[in-house]
Amino acid sequence: MPAFRTAAALGAVLAAGPIAVLDAPPAYASGTPAAGVYRLTGTSRLPGQAITLTELSLTGNADDSLQNRQIHWGDGASESLGDGSRATHRYRVPGAYRVTIWLTDMDGDSMGTFPAGDTVTVLRVRKRPGTRVGCPAATPSGARPVSSRSPGSSR
Repeated sequence: MPAFRTAAALGAVLAAGPIAVLDAPPAYASGTPAAGVYRLTGTSRLPGQAITLTELSLTGNADDSLQNRQIHWGDGASESLGDGSRATHRYRVPGAYRVTIWLTDMDGDSMGTFPAGDTVTVLRVRKRPGTRVGCPAATPSGARPVSSRSPGSSR
């Protein structure tokens, strides 16, 4: 819209006649926005374990107006699902993360649904008192030593 510097210029435009403002849909819109249904391989993981998002169904894209499917993993990472139907992610820090997927469509934007849950809980790993972390060294024969003692016993 042009900027008017004087009242006379604005008056000339208004004298030209009524101005119609149309609230029309985008030129390519021809239906309802696409809708997607998605599933996560699980909702509980240890740090570093992979979780996979799978597209179960995509409806409302008969007019091929879907432009993008953007996954937000809840930890600041995001990626485009593109034409594929799967994406994999690894969380590094324990916590609860809500996964969302946004569908950008010329008919309007929508959010994918997760019937089985959309929050991934990454568990904190704690060492129990008296347990060793790691594996004992192998003996020259390749066998690993076995102990029948319980932690804290003197023999």
